Amino acid sequence: MLTKIEEIVSCICMGVMVAVIGMQVFNRYVLGSSLVWSEELGRFLFIWAVWVGCSLAMRSDRHLRVTALAEFSGPRVRFALDVFAQLATLVFCGFAVVWGVQMISFLMRTGQEAPALEVPIYWVYLALPIGMALMGIRCLQNLYALFTGQRKDASEASY
Repeated sequence: MLTKIEEIVSCICMGVMVAVIGMQVFNRYVLGSSLVWSEELGRFLFIWAVWVGCSLAMRSDRHLRVTALAEFSGPRVRFALDVFAQLATLVFCGFAVVWGVQMISFLMRTGQEAPALEVPIYWVYLALPIGMALMGIRCLQNLYALFTGQRKDASEASY
């Protein structure tokens, strides 16, 4: 179910973003007038698609990684490197969630709004802790799969 939610949110954000930017291009070059809110909405939708997409990439092991050390190592070292990478990512996600929540709290207290859309700006920043929390969940799932043998180490994953 989590996968479906991630896919739906990312696809909706990307689809609406393409439509809004397309409308902006049409209005600017065909009608000769711009929409004042379209660039801002497109940027906000892109931010949400990227942060939620990070979790999708983690699920299918599509994040970039340096594999030089793993390529020249045995299976135990590759396993240890993959576990280390998952744990380091999990720690990073934890810090990002904490920082994101602190930032949202600050933005809620200050009442900042987006200039064109006039919506509370914390709605945009909310993408960071949500995306990183989802990615952290995926790290935990990857670690479980590694330790139960349901997942090969990353050097043997199919790209």
